[in-house]
Amino acid sequence: MLKDKTFLLGVGAQKCGTTWLADYLSSRSEVFIHPLKEVHFFDSIYRKDLCGGVEKKIANRLKSRVNKMEGEEIINDVYLNALMYRVAASKDHSLYKEYFKNHVSSHHDLFGEITPSYSLLGIDAFIKIKSMFPKRKIIFLMRDPIERHVSAYKMECKALGVDVDFMSKHFFDTLAEKKHLERTNYPSLIKKLLQVFDSKEVFFGFYETLFSDSEIRRLCKFLSIGFVSGEYGKQLNSSLATHPIQDEAFQAARSVYNEVYQGCLRIFGKDIPSSGDFQPSCPNGCT
Repeated sequence: MLKDKTFLLGVGAQKCGTTWLADYLSSRSEVFIHPLKEVHFFDSIYRKDLCGGVEKKIANRLKSRVNKMEGEEIINDVYLNALMYRVAASKDHSLYKEYFKNHVSSHHDLFGEITPSYSLLGIDAFIKIKSMFPKRKIIFLMRDPIERHVSAYKMECKALGVDVDFMSKHFFDTLAEKKHLERTNYPSLIKKLLQVFDSKEVFFGFYETLFSDSEIRRLCKFLSIGFVSGEYGKQLNSSLATHPIQDEAFQAARSVYNEVYQGCLRIFGKDIPSSGDFQPSCPNGCT
């Protein structure tokens, strides 16, 4: 069933529009996107240092969903079925591919999943992915590094139940955390992707230009599917309301991500969105 189809993998980055993209692709009849959206399969294997806890979280999601359902609901629930396969795949890795074999239909030209934390993967993981799927397409979305970090920090505050405070120790600590720094090291991931995959197999996009006909037309061409406009005003998985970031905090973040800005400028040149040189002014209005 999968032999003549193309595996589609979204590798990140977090807070760069991947939820919206998964929703858009799921609406396309030619594409099968895993119901879980964030499957966390490859990162749980190859990045146990940063993603080792996802297996337990997914198992807890399965248990919670089963407890809320009964009878035919359990049998017919697509999301529950996907969770069951994913939990089982923790011990039998072959079930990752088996899930797609049992759920992808003849009318699907592409099938796959989008997990933003795959931006943390190394060359060994990408080599494995390449060996598993003879035909593949990789999508990597980026966002202005400081804007991405700010959005991720807001999401973290929401999860922890604490106030957003850019002058707090919490915020400054995040600027040194490995999980944030690696997720935003776009040049490093680009280098790894192009070491393993042909450049024609990889789509590089930006959050700043994603929500437009011109960019979705470019994506559809990459995927070899017909163009269909997206719901660009639809907000999915949005972070907390905008908060002003103080100049001191912004400058600290700018210093941390300076090499990322420079690296992206070298790679993409005039194709960098927003200001044209990926050298942003203070976002959200510094105070």
